[in-house]
Amino acid sequence: MAPEAEKPTTRRRRKDSYSQAVLNRVRLANDLRSSLDVHGKKISDRWEELLSPYLEDGERLELTTLVRATGRLVADRLRQLEESEEQHRAELDQDSILRERRRYWAGELRRRLVDLRQSAKSLYGKAVSEKFLGLRGRTARSLVELQRLGQRVVNRISDPGWRRPETRHLGTELEWDWWKEQIETPLRELESADRAVRADEGETDTALEQKQRDLERYDQQVHAAARWLMATYELIGFEPARRRLLPETRGRRRTGRRKGSEEATAASSEARSPAEDPNRAESSA
Repeated sequence: MAPEAEKPTTRRRRKDSYSQAVLNRVRLANDLRSSLDVHGKKISDRWEELLSPYLEDGERLELTTLVRATGRLVADRLRQLEESEEQHRAELDQDSILRERRRYWAGELRRRLVDLRQSAKSLYGKAVSEKFLGLRGRTARSLVELQRLGQRVVNRISDPGWRRPETRHLGTELEWDWWKEQIETPLRELESADRAVRADEGETDTALEQKQRDLERYDQQVHAAARWLMATYELIGFEPARRRLLPETRGRRRTGRRKGSEEATAASSEARSPAEDPNRAESSA
């Protein structure tokens, strides 16, 4: 019997199962949201202190709302990215299950064809069994050829006009109807599994395209928000908060690594482009 298809899980995936590209973006988004939550009031106060002299009559600054809305934007883009990642991973898992089912039935069909040929050969001889069943040479392994071969065998056994061979041993005969069922069952299961795989491949491609769109939107908007926050900290003179958002500082906080020389840090920072390391984008001016 083929292994039963597992039901797709409805539980949220563990984040350590995410791809590294998505994990990097999750960490960046969480660090940005944390920084906005912790320093939101200080950002608003210092912006107001800096810009108040330049306000005209009747104008007012809505800086608290700006900071909160920026945090919500980052959270929303992160949520969309996580959902598309989970959907893509779920499609890959489903695709793997369907492919395993297809491999199982292909192997089962091939094994039964080999058994049939051996049985027919022992009763009717090699030449007769090959001519009647069409089983010549090595049994096919490719899916297309295997399905064609299985269908040809079923058709010949089923066709009353296809004269069955005479046995070389009196009183012995293959149970053709039984063998027909033995071949037809894995053949139909293989065809069904193959159709399911092909249909699921389209769904997997669609999920991947959605993930790519969400990645692009994240990179455009969240990285821009990161650069804006870094520039804000620089403008209002809040250097400690700006340093804590640098990729090198955030990386050391996660891994516990000690700070190396300034030359090594600068070299490693310049060696990574924003395309290779999404975390670096927030420090770009």
